[in-house]
Amino acid sequence: SFICAPKNNERIATAFLSLQHICGITAIPVYYLEPNTRVHIYDDKAGISGDYVISKISLPLSYNGTMSLNATKAVDAII
Repeated sequence: SFICAPKNNERIATAFLSLQHICGITAIPVYYLEPNTRVHIYDDKAGISGDYVISKISLPLSYNGTMSLNATKAVDAII
């Protein structure tokens, strides 16, 4: 929740609710990706499309492994 106190001492309380859309991806390693990187994800089959911020990455130590990452839908502005 967010509380705003204007100069005239009125107290206005406004509650903001934001739903998080989280997705997990398994793919061949992309070594330049880092957490807190904004990426565009599109998968028609899964119904995912939009900008996401990477929150967690797991990279393999072997040459033939797969990476996995978790990303949260990016929110541009909360009004």
